[in-house]
Amino acid sequence: IRRKMTDDPEQCMDLLLEWRNMKYTDLGDKIDRDPKTISRTVKGTTAPKVETAVLICFGMNLPPVISEKLLEVLGCKLKPMDPNHQWMSEALHTKYPESVDAVREFLNQFGVEI
Repeated sequence: IRRKMTDDPEQCMDLLLEWRNMKYTDLGDKIDRDPKTISRTVKGTTAPKVETAVLICFGMNLPPVISEKLLEVLGCKLKPMDPNHQWMSEALHTKYPESVDAVREFLNQFGVEI
């Protein structure tokens, strides 16, 4: 899947949603965000927040290498010197198979909200 991802956010999301057998509405329900907000983020209509982009990765249970590419494509690369970004990165590498609620609970321990 990673090799099929281009630098086009829409192409990436379409590919990943198909891979996970999801629609924008499914993802929106899973991460508690309006599907239209997710769509606008992907289309570049609104500048995505890092937290929203990370939440999208968790909502689709993306492996770390795929999450990193999606964050890059969405223009939301994590900053290694930002403590909140460090915790998000840790969660992306260790918690990606878990539920969004479990990830939120983990991050909340460190004062990080997504």
